[in-house]
Amino acid sequence: TLGLALFAEFVHMVHHAAEPFRDACVIRAKHYMEDHLRDPDCLVQAMAAAGCSKSALTYKFANELGTSPSRYLWRLRTEKGLELLTDTGLSVAEIADRCGFQSPFHFSRCVRLMQGLPPREIRRSAWAKEPAYEPARA
Repeated sequence: TLGLALFAEFVHMVHHAAEPFRDACVIRAKHYMEDHLRDPDCLVQAMAAAGCSKSALTYKFANELGTSPSRYLWRLRTEKGLELLTDTGLSVAEIADRCGFQSPFHFSRCVRLMQGLPPREIRRSAWAKEPAYEPARA
């Protein structure tokens, strides 16, 4: 039916829209940060890529994401670092470098603030977990 087809098209559009109803400056800044989080000048360049003033971008980030561009970048870097920490055997120093941290200590401090545990404990816990055994069903 036409109603079902329209609904299916709506679901498709919503599902495939990268970030619906978001400000273009915020989207451009976020995408720049995601693609260049290792770069030391990532924040400055993201603000330039956003195409709006620093104060406008700061206001828009607070309004849409509930945080500042700077805090968003550090959270993004920390989350990427946590992913590398649990999924790879890279050293903390290598992870810190790949994610744009000033030092391994800085990465460790951000991880501890976000997760409440040092990177070593997070890795140990992630690597110690084994998939739960589920017996075959008859």
